[in-house]
Amino acid sequence: MSELEQLVDRKNKINAERDLCCELGNAWLTRLHDNEDDSIKYDLYTRLITDLEEYSQIVKSEVVDINKRICQILNVESIEDTEYAHICQSKYGLEKPND
Repeated sequence: MSELEQLVDRKNKINAERDLCCELGNAWLTRLHDNEDDSIKYDLYTRLITDLEEYSQIVKSEVVDINKRICQILNVESIEDTEYAHICQSKYGLEKPND
């Protein structure tokens, strides 16, 4: 398997993970707001969201690094100039909080 194929395979796996993190974060934000009067649940969702945000940044950083390497291999300026650009996908219909 070429380096490009390995990068694309890894990127596909973490893009799915990134998309899921986004949707889960939106679900938890909704639950956070639904539980404003319950301090225990509110604190729980606050901690979950904080941890998820930290993890999401790690995943996002990895995607950025992979995109840079793909661009170098293909000698292009932007990942958008390739077939490997990825638009976030909503699998569960939770594109925004409070949906």
